[in-house]
Amino acid sequence: MVDFVVNRIVDPILQALADAGRRRIVERLSRSPLPASTIAEPMPMSLPAVMKHLAVLEANGIVRSQKLVGCGTYRLEPAARRELEA
Repeated sequence: MVDFVVNRIVDPILQALADAGRRRIVERLSRSPLPASTIAEPMPMSLPAVMKHLAVLEANGIVRSQKLVGCGTYRLEPAARRELEA
């Protein structure tokens, strides 16, 4: 039973992190919260592509967005970080 619960929580996180681009985004956010445009600057992909990756990470509880005037800032979700470090 416990394995089922762990797999149900951890598997989607690991699937979302299977993409190298998403792992780079998570690595950048591990330092500090950042606006999407700042995340996209050094990435070898367009801002719309980065936004799609952020949407996948957010849907799986890995990052959270905070909408500020004119831009969204993204940060790592503490609960997801704890799950990955366990």
